[in-house]
Amino acid sequence: TLCPSASIGISLYPLDGHDMGTLVHRADMAMYQAKSAGRGHFSFFSHELNLLAQERLALENALREALEQDQLQLYYQPQVRMPDGLLYGVEALARWHHPQFGDISPARFIPLAEECGLIWALGEWVLREACRQNQAWQDAGLPPVTVAVNLSALQFVAGDVVEMTAMILRETRLAPEYLELELTESAAMTDM
Repeated sequence: TLCPSASIGISLYPLDGHDMGTLVHRADMAMYQAKSAGRGHFSFFSHELNLLAQERLALENALREALEQDQLQLYYQPQVRMPDGLLYGVEALARWHHPQFGDISPARFIPLAEECGLIWALGEWVLREACRQNQAWQDAGLPPVTVAVNLSALQFVAGDVVEMTAMILRETRLAPEYLELELTESAAMTDM
């Protein structure tokens, strides 16, 4: 059985614009807002929606710049074995401190990276940096630990995760047993 559904964006003349192009553009923005609520919804254009779209575009451009100019950082959360308290690994966590916007939560910039196609570049950067740092710790004489890296479901769908990981392991000289790849919780909740 075929069950079509529609997401509808609505703009009103003259409140939302005085020409066809503006009205269609604003109805399109409202439609994307309706789609984000799920199937079968409708949404009216609002000026707040316009401000949110402008803010999202500015943030997307800033994220592109952050990746190009190496403005992101990885923090390493220790993984400790109980009850003896032995450090057995770390989890690599991406953080972004923007010079103008301040600290931007991963809960905000990672979904944005998924939406605008930057997740592959971000994921590759995180994986490479985590492997590089882990090997640097080992080269400095620290006991080897496993580094866990979260990957987006979109990276698995792309199909090049194995090749990318193998390339980065060779490049950084990290033995594969010291890398753990984790699928993000949100990805596990979607239909793979």
